[in-house]
Amino acid sequence: MRPVIIFISLLLYIQSWSQNNNQIEDLQLKDFNRAKDFLKDSNLNGAMNSFYNANRFNPKKQIGALSLKKADSIKIILRKNLSNELVGNWKMIDDVPSWVMRENSIVGQMIKINTSEIQFFELIRNAKNWKLAKTEKILYSD
Repeated sequence: MRPVIIFISLLLYIQSWSQNNNQIEDLQLKDFNRAKDFLKDSNLNGAMNSFYNANRFNPKKQIGALSLKKADSIKIILRKNLSNELVGNWKMIDDVPSWVMRENSIVGQMIKINTSEIQFFELIRNAKNWKLAKTEKILYSD
């Protein structure tokens, strides 16, 4: 009697495991199709997130690998679009009121952003030109 119970419980376990595997594949396919719909609507942020989600379900499957490649391709486009939006001169605004005299004699601060670096400028009291204070390269994290 005991081996019969073990055999039946083993069959039930295998049946439930295969159903979970099919559910994961269905969810992965749903996210992949949702990402393609986002691409049709030109929603790159939603497409990238859905492709990454499709990859997370099972990265070893063909759909998971394809999703990762597509998400990485979209990420490059989104970074380029964001950097193009940020290019220009930006005035830094402090939380200190304008009538307060500073001890370091800095009257204003400005940030100049181009596609490869960020430059920080300061305007010192009685100076006619902005002085470059610091330069930093733009680095992206994954």
